[in-house]
Amino acid sequence: MLLSTNIAVAQARPTYSVTAQIAGSGGSWDYATIDEDAGRLYLAQRGVTALDLKTGRLNTGLLAAGVTHGVAVLGDGKVAVADSKSESVKIFEGVSGKILADISTAQYDPIGGSHTLDALVVEPKTGLMVAVNGEPGSCS
Repeated sequence: MLLSTNIAVAQARPTYSVTAQIAGSGGSWDYATIDEDAGRLYLAQRGVTALDLKTGRLNTGLLAAGVTHGVAVLGDGKVAVADSKSESVKIFEGVSGKILADISTAQYDPIGGSHTLDALVVEPKTGLMVAVNGEPGSCS
């Protein structure tokens, strides 16, 4: 004897709500990433803005830079940001903003420097980072 029980159970819809608001600098930003180990959110915002997710403390001037786009967590407290104005990737300490390295990238400028250097992608297994330009067909 075979019995089949097909019971349709209505799934409860999750409810979302604003639990807190944090005043920022009001400027626009491009990419964002979270360092789960450090509990910090980083925004590429004409430099780097950092938000401590535990305390809500905002640092709008963690790292000064030209025109920043991609931002990536590298591990061990290090973060990278792509700066299309200087055509470089800056590696810095995520807490202090101290620059540890400034790596020049290709001189590729198809649209006047706006997106010469755009996204940063880190392959988690090897730690290899790729800098992707804003126009198709080119990586730095």
